[in-house]
Amino acid sequence: MDGISDKDQSTEYESSNDEDVQALQIVDEQEPPVVKERAKKSQIEGKMSFGMLKLELNHLRSLDHISKIKVQQSVAMSYTSSNEPNLFQKAISVKSGASMVDLNVVYEDTDHNGDTLSRGTVIMTHGAPGSHKDFKYVTPHLKRLGIRSIGVNWPGLGYSSYNNRLQNTNEERAQLLQGLVDSLGLESNLVFLGHSRGSEDALRMAANNQDKTAAAVLVNPIGFRPHRGVRPFWGLKVFVWIWNLSVLLQPFLSPIYYLVYQTLGLKAKTGHIAGICLTLMAHSDFSKQKDSINLLKGDDCPRVLVACSGKDHLIESELTKEFVCAFHRMAEVVCTTTSDEPDIVERATEVLGYGRHLSVFFKEENHFLQKHRALFLAEMVSVLLTDKNK
Repeated sequence: MDGISDKDQSTEYESSNDEDVQALQIVDEQEPPVVKERAKKSQIEGKMSFGMLKLELNHLRSLDHISKIKVQQSVAMSYTSSNEPNLFQKAISVKSGASMVDLNVVYEDTDHNGDTLSRGTVIMTHGAPGSHKDFKYVTPHLKRLGIRSIGVNWPGLGYSSYNNRLQNTNEERAQLLQGLVDSLGLESNLVFLGHSRGSEDALRMAANNQDKTAAAVLVNPIGFRPHRGVRPFWGLKVFVWIWNLSVLLQPFLSPIYYLVYQTLGLKAKTGHIAGICLTLMAHSDFSKQKDSINLLKGDDCPRVLVACSGKDHLIESELTKEFVCAFHRMAEVVCTTTSDEPDIVERATEVLGYGRHLSVFFKEENHFLQKHRALFLAEMVSVLLTDKNK
C-alpha cells in the first residue's frame, strides 16, 4: 500500500462498458427493412437498459457524498485523454487462470523512439495505489543523466485498463512487464526500479532477465513477512474475499474500502481502486522473494540497491533488515541527515566496491524515498549503469 500522498495523483475518469456500447451499435445497413426495424427497436431498448444502469450507478454515487466515489467496472484511460506528455499505450495479453486477458497498458516513456537517451533504461513499477507519477521527481534527474525512464501503470489503478478476470497476482504482473519489455525491444542496460509493493516485481524481473539487466533498485521494499501496513493479514484476506464474491457487490463495498485507505493515510482515487489495491496487497509474495534473491548470488549477476527508511509508517525497519540480510555480499551505508545527496552518493559508491549489492538506510526519511531522495536514486542508477559497462 503506497503511492505518493499529494494532490497531483492521477485524475479520476468516467468509465464505460465497451461490450455494452458496441452491442448498441451492431446494425447492418444492408439488412432488409423488417430486420433493420427490429434492430432499431432492440437498439433503443438496449440504450434504455444501459441508461437505467447509468442512472442506478449515479444514484449510488449520490449516496456516497463523503468519499465522492465513481464506480468503475473497467477503468481505462487512453494516453490521448490526458494532457500529460510522454504517455503511450501498448496492447498486452496476460494469462489469468485459464483465460487470456487483453489489456491496454499505459506507460510514461521519456524516449519513446529510443534514440536520444542512450545510457540505459529504467523501468519503474509503483505500489498500490500509485501510478507513473510516483516517480515524477526521479524522472527529470534520469533524463539529465542521459537515462531513459519508463513508468508502468498497473491495471485498474487509473490509467491502464482493467478486466475483472484478473486475479492481481505477481505472475500476471510479471507477464505484463515482460510483454512490455519484449514489445519495446529492450535488450540491454536495463534497471528495474520498484517502490514498495512494486519492489517485488522489480526484483523478479531482474532475476528473470539477467542477460539484459544491469541492476535492480528496490525503494522501501516489502519484506518476507506482512508489515504493519497490511496487518492483520487475515483481515486483509477477508476484505479481498468479500470483494471477489461478486462484481455486483463492489459498488456497495467501494465506499467502505475507500475509507479504509483514507484511514491508512493513502490516497486511492476511488473505492474501486482501493478494492483492487487490497487484492494486490493480498497477493504479495513475501517469503517467495527469496527465490529471486537466490538467483542473484553470482558475481556476474545484476547488482541490487536497496533504499530503505527509518521512519517508514508502513514497513518496519526490522523487516527491511531481515530482507537485506538475505542477499549475498550486501554492503551497507547508514545516512542520518536529510540534505546531503552529494556526500551520500559518494559514500554509497565507495562502499558498493566492497560488496556485490548495497543497502542504504535513511534513518530520518519516510515511506516515499522516490520523492525525498530522488536525486540520490537517479545518481546511483547512473553509477550502476557505469559499473555495468566498464
